[in-house]
Amino acid sequence: MVTEKQKQYKHYFVYSIRMHTFLQIIQAVFNGAYKETLPIHYLDGNPQTSYYYLKEQSFHEALLPESERRGVEKQFFIMYILENHVTFRTKFAFVSDVLENIFMTDKTRMWFMNYFAKIQRVYHVFAKFAYRYRHKITPLLITKDVYLNNLTEGAPRVFSLVQNKKKYLFSITDLINILNTSLGNNFFFVAEPLPCKNPYTNLPFNKSTLYNIYFFIKRTDFIMPQMFHEYFMTNFNLREYAEQNDELILEYAIKQFTLHTDVEELFYEITTMLEGDRFGRKIKIDPDFPQERLVDIMRPYLELYYKGTYSVNEAKRSKYLRDYCNKIKLFHAYNNKFGQKTMTRITKTKPFCTSNINFAVTFNDKHIVFGSEYKDDFYTSHLYYNCSNNHPE
Repeated sequence: MVTEKQKQYKHYFVYSIRMHTFLQIIQAVFNGAYKETLPIHYLDGNPQTSYYYLKEQSFHEALLPESERRGVEKQFFIMYILENHVTFRTKFAFVSDVLENIFMTDKTRMWFMNYFAKIQRVYHVFAKFAYRYRHKITPLLITKDVYLNNLTEGAPRVFSLVQNKKKYLFSITDLINILNTSLGNNFFFVAEPLPCKNPYTNLPFNKSTLYNIYFFIKRTDFIMPQMFHEYFMTNFNLREYAEQNDELILEYAIKQFTLHTDVEELFYEITTMLEGDRFGRKIKIDPDFPQERLVDIMRPYLELYYKGTYSVNEAKRSKYLRDYCNKIKLFHAYNNKFGQKTMTRITKTKPFCTSNINFAVTFNDKHIVFGSEYKDDFYTSHLYYNCSNNHPE
């Protein structure tokens, strides 16, 4: 059984190889003409080893042509190699320190950045190769979407994830649902976003996977989910995302509530909403009116009402409530008999029998389509602010 200490050592070993690769690339870029080099992993901070490395570097430097010999910009890289402490953060901190050095001329800074760009380019080529190789040799575990449709690795709308030495395939629609569910999580309309996780393992996506997902969606013909884009803009910082996008999360939560809540509960919420408005009270809903039909018709009004009730932005709250009142007023004016029951007498006559009298029950559900009360201005809406007094004649 592998102990926790062994796992930590293995992680450190793999990480060290990756970081030493970066140092080896630096040495290879500068010392391409050297016949012999001291392996980077021997540099452990020991003064004697560092002295031997510098002595060897100096000896081989003399063998290079004058044009290839080390300048000031190269000396900074050698000092960085000797530190032998490379991480993703220290790498760019090192670049920042060099560029801010007051003894560096503009020409030297330019040469330094040229070298760093070349080193980074080689490093990313190796990193991309390692990424593709890992995906190629990792066995597939999940190859179907939530509807049990087969997924093909490499297809334009299929994302491949490697996690815990297993490969999982996700359709882009499943992936977007996973992201929205996590980032839009709330408790009674209070934003409580959760880390985006692999639903098959319940393990969070690491940050590099989140970046890969973002650019994968961006390459497709799907619209980028707004919440995920805002998450990306905070460098996938969950706390900052929640603080900066509470209004966005609230509106998503309201949308999900009105779409997926039980019909009976929504029917109750709609009748309560109508009773609280002076124009809504004029809409008399018969107790026998089909609940599902009423919910389908009034769902967008309920969503607008909730936004006006729970929005944290006072200006938006006022606008939503004003829009709701105007729409309900127009709804009632369009058909003031909406929701009422009508019983029509039907007489059926059968041969050799007396007449049978029955009644057919119908409900008045004629209504204005939500949003259709505004004139169609698609071809001119880009020319003016959408107010009634700004409409062109």
